[in-house]
Amino acid sequence: MADASPDSAPASTKQAALLEALERRITGHEARVAAKKERTEALSAALTSSDLSAEEREAMMREHAEMEKVFSRRYRRRFSRADFESLAIVGKGHFGEVHVVRARPSAGEDVAGMIYALKVMRKDHVKSTHKLSTAKAERDVLAEAYDRWVVGLHFAFQDAENLYLVMDYMAGGDLMGLLIAKDTFPEAATRIFAAEMVMAVGSVHAMGYIHRDVKPDNILIDEHGHLKLADLGLATKIDDGDALVAAADAEAKGGSDLGHAEPAAATKAGHRSRRMAFTVCGTCDYMAPEVLLRRGYDKTADWWAVGAIIFECVFGYAPFWAENAEGTARKIVHWRHYLRLPAPSAHLSAECLDFMARLLNKADRRLGRMGTDEVKAHPWFAGIDWKTLGHGDGPYVSAPVAAAASAMQALKTMPATDPGFTDAVKSLTVSFEEARVVPGDAAAAPAKPAAKPAEARSAASSGVTEKVVGYTFSRQGEEMKPPRKRETKASAMLAKSRAAASAKSGSGST
Repeated sequence: MADASPDSAPASTKQAALLEALERRITGHEARVAAKKERTEALSAALTSSDLSAEEREAMMREHAEMEKVFSRRYRRRFSRADFESLAIVGKGHFGEVHVVRARPSAGEDVAGMIYALKVMRKDHVKSTHKLSTAKAERDVLAEAYDRWVVGLHFAFQDAENLYLVMDYMAGGDLMGLLIAKDTFPEAATRIFAAEMVMAVGSVHAMGYIHRDVKPDNILIDEHGHLKLADLGLATKIDDGDALVAAADAEAKGGSDLGHAEPAAATKAGHRSRRMAFTVCGTCDYMAPEVLLRRGYDKTADWWAVGAIIFECVFGYAPFWAENAEGTARKIVHWRHYLRLPAPSAHLSAECLDFMARLLNKADRRLGRMGTDEVKAHPWFAGIDWKTLGHGDGPYVSAPVAAAASAMQALKTMPATDPGFTDAVKSLTVSFEEARVVPGDAAAAPAKPAAKPAEARSAASSGVTEKVVGYTFSRQGEEMKPPRKRETKASAMLAKSRAAASAKSGSGST
């Protein structure tokens, strides 16, 4: 009998997914209740020590209670495709499409007019190609991440046909596009980009994940020229359980053993280490040798990829480039024979070359094996202010990207009937060569050919449009901004009281 598909979802798997989603919901509810109690107690203590009258304190507590109701309503809110107006399509693939969208008023007062990227994935495709686990993994990692160095997930929802991820829109495109435009970067710009890559990869590692597909295409650039890491569908958690690793391994069966891979390493009794992954996945140019050899790898595989990207930034080509993937893999496996770094020069410092050499190294000697702080401490980053990194403008902010930032602000309130609307959308998507403006929100969902009767019956019987348990998500709580409304009288009174107390304290100390 043939093995069941990892995405065929037998009853036991569905039950486990349901239980996991229920546990996550209960845990989240308990955390929200605790946070609400903490906020209320903190406000009550602040009011008690303030100079406000009893009536004013009561007004403040009423205002607080109303705001808590707003947060509660946000948590219960459920989004749909109709809540987002398509402005343009900036990406298209086998999985579906990526749209630039604007939130409609129906999405809520606090998000109406905001510009997002909407990733639309067809359920029939992700299930027929056994990529559902990848789609769910990306949603789970992005939901867990809330960091300025990782592309933010705001909402996730689904309907009968599609899965949707509403994420930050990155108006600057990706690092690969910038490399194509510039060919190479000077060392000063590369150093800033490298520092931001270190922060991004480090944030993923801090959550216990290996990214496993760090490459220029997955490093996006915002409208201010700063980097964020994206596309976490291949990320796997290696410190607490083997669920994602097992799912990814099942998807990889039958794949190519590039580089004449040897059998995977094992611990005692033949069990694989939970601190290591074994699946060959990612993009060959940036794969570490231990990934190709299937001997098991850990987070240091991502640092190898960072080293390969920095090499490409300063030299204009990948360090182990070959005519085909097999040739590239062979060079990576025998990297000692093929890695060539020049002598230091006026254009490339010894520190930069040493940084690359220490990343493109054997796993047990690779920079980063002791954690992100070890990478940040390298002499090449001397003088980098890690606290202010990412503020201001990045190394490259072209006039078109600056115009895209202005267009993003204008489109928040610009009606679709405005004569300049189409030009504003074109400016917004200038970093995406194949971007196509959507006339009148015509693309509510990715187009696909109509199914033949037999195919429709097969799809219905296989349940390709059934609900994916635990997929819905909304970034809620204190991370979300309060509704855009005028300052209340009670808030003004509290601010005035605090200012007066501060002034009194200051005068008393002089």
